[in-house]
Amino acid sequence: MTSIICSESLMSDETFDFICTTCDKKSETVQAVRYCVECKLYYCQSCTDMHGMFPLLADHSFKGVEQGKQYGSQKRSLPEFPTERCCIHSREVLDRFCEKHNEVGCNVCMSTVHKSCPESRIFSIPDMVDTLFNLSDSQQTQSRLRQMIVTLTSLSEFKDNRLEILKEANDKCIEQIEKFQHGLQQIIIRAAEESKNKIKDAYQRLEADILQDKSIFNNTNDVLQKTDDKLKKASVNPAQRFVCLKKAENDIKEAENEKMKQETDNNTGVEISFRPNNKLMNYIQDLHGVGDVLVAKKEEEKHVQIKRQ
Repeated sequence: MTSIICSESLMSDETFDFICTTCDKKSETVQAVRYCVECKLYYCQSCTDMHGMFPLLADHSFKGVEQGKQYGSQKRSLPEFPTERCCIHSREVLDRFCEKHNEVGCNVCMSTVHKSCPESRIFSIPDMVDTLFNLSDSQQTQSRLRQMIVTLTSLSEFKDNRLEILKEANDKCIEQIEKFQHGLQQIIIRAAEESKNKIKDAYQRLEADILQDKSIFNNTNDVLQKTDDKLKKASVNPAQRFVCLKKAENDIKEAENEKMKQETDNNTGVEISFRPNNKLMNYIQDLHGVGDVLVAKKEEEKHVQIKRQ
């Protein structure tokens, strides 16, 4: 390996488009042949081979130097590559953008999932980041993202309140049933248990719906929070920030869909109550319950208001 380094160093008087970063630090001018996305450095062949000998660096992604020519000499500026890897193709980085679908992806994604998209609408993010990235869009998307986090937090709190009200209604219904049951003979016990089961079934059904909605809101909120954190960390990397922004837009879209489902949910504001049957003693032998189990909306209740900027 020493002989190779010396051989390359003999060319130090030549002019290269891209030079090896590590060799340059030793005042040696050597032609760069690869660019490491994670290190954000150029390497000559010798340094590339050395790089691959370290297990912790084995998963780093290399690009050809030709992809960075538009940024000028490595001494002046390094091309900005996204650092986030594709969730489907783990060895690839998200360095492509499909304008038709407004989605970011890796090179493999573009050649498979987006293979029917016009080539003129698929861009290399490192090549086009200055054109694609818009600061005002970034600020608007981040504002929408944070607003959606606030909205889902509000919806989650609303569900907590609904659970509390539902629990109070359930307790009240059970108490009414037990008081009514006290004045009846053994035959009433069977009918009372049937009514309790109806209350329990209605409560569990509504509780399950609310808990499911709450779980969706919390999971979606976690995704939005992580996306917001990624946006903060990518503030110095426009390319990665662009990737985060596009993923944030998709996350926001999914969150908006969940919000719309909640706004049209027929179970929102559903109440449980128990109405005793005062004519019970006249036909007690034929009863299958001690009253009617009612599950209905409260007319005066309004859905949580969602503020819009």
